[in-house]
Amino acid sequence: MNDAASFAPYASPENVLRVLDRVHKNGLRGKVDADFLGQLGIGDGMVNRTIRALEFLGFTKPDEEGEPTSLLEQYIVSSDEDAQALLREAVASSYDLIFRAVHPETADRTAIHTAFKPMKPQGQWTRMVTLFLGLCKAAGMTVKDPPNNRPGKTEGSRVLRRDPSKPKPKIISRKERPTAETQLALPQGPSRALDPALVGIMGKIPDLETAEDLEAWIAMFRAAFSFVKKLPQKS
Repeated sequence: MNDAASFAPYASPENVLRVLDRVHKNGLRGKVDADFLGQLGIGDGMVNRTIRALEFLGFTKPDEEGEPTSLLEQYIVSSDEDAQALLREAVASSYDLIFRAVHPETADRTAIHTAFKPMKPQGQWTRMVTLFLGLCKAAGMTVKDPPNNRPGKTEGSRVLRRDPSKPKPKIISRKERPTAETQLALPQGPSRALDPALVGIMGKIPDLETAEDLEAWIAMFRAAFSFVKKLPQKS
């Protein structure tokens, strides 16, 4: 299974469905890009994930950033009932490998989580399951163990606007994602072996997408390094 075939999105289902709901109600002029998502209150840290999810479902073109596909154009002009049917078809087609292993109507969250284990990026399986179940439910499928209803990154009804003075978040395409060949090479040999705790954290580097992800990773690595090396913690 190559990297493209094993990729699964892990965006917030609320954000993905917010985009689809907006374009279905109001239409779309232009592309589904960072500016458009910012207008919907989707924070910078969630832009990459949301766009990747829309590409995965077939609503936007992966090689033409944010460009709507014929599926999205059809979705926009369809009735509410037909739009849900189109979403159901998109989910069934995009998650074909998952549906071969489990079905949300009969499988609990644990079984679905296991079905996502072959998918990448590793460490995002829980979010993958949440998005999958949220999309299944929105598409009208019966879901045995639905995801918890929770507010998205808008914190309830308060809309977070992107600061126009800040640079637009860089969208990382699938082609730019690190592969097994480009991942960090860890030191070899018993004299330079890393502690397993540090190796696990280093392995998450390819999953980093945003500045927020990097800051969280640095904090996690610093804490693990201090623990392994028995360094005193700063008060």
